[in-house]
Order: sequence, then structure tokens, then C-alpha cells
Amino acid sequence: MTKFASDVQLKNPTLKEPMPKLFIRKEFRDLLPKKNREEYKALEADILHFGCQQPILVTEDGTILDGHYRYEICKKHNYPFKTQKLDGFDRSEAVLEAVWLDYEKTLDELEM
Repeated sequence: MTKFASDVQLKNPTLKEPMPKLFIRKEFRDLLPKKNREEYKALEADILHFGCQQPILVTEDGTILDGHYRYEICKKHNYPFKTQKLDGFDRSEAVLEAVWLDYEKTLDELEM
């Protein structure tokens, strides 16, 4: 019998290591579009069903550039997640990187 990704559910995912301490800074979070309640619930359901598939992008000090909602959901449900460090950014470069990442995501969504 063929299984589809939507048929697969994680079996009680647990953290193998302590959850990394990340920081949400208003200046970065506010650059990205806010999700409405429906979008947030859809993302939460997706993470609960499939796990957190995309890494949370962070600076060297653990400041989240992209993945604020994923982080909040994983933290709320104690779900594991991966991070990807973007090294060598000062604060102004990190702001620009957060804006660019969101711009690229928007372009990808429009092309679908």
C-alpha cells in the first residue's frame, strides 16, 4: 500500500537534547508579515503532523531572523527543531537579511 506524506504522522516526537535558547527581537519579528489566526493554526497543525521541517534561521547570538512562529509552536508543544546559523552579521546586516529572506519566500509563493 502506497503511503503519502499526509498519511504519515510522527509518533510523539521528543527532544533528545535541551531546546536551544533563542531570542525574538521585535525589530526583526516586525519586519516579517504577521500570520492571522487561520494561518497560525494551519502552520501549527502542519508542525504537529509532520514536525518542524524548515530550520529556524538565527544569528551567532541566537537571535531569530526567520522562523518566529515555528519557534513559538515548537516551544509550546516541546517539539524538536533545527537551527541554521548565519554567521558574520552585525545588527544592520541581520535586519537586511531578514527582509531579504522574506522577500525570497514571497517570490517562491507567487511562482507556485
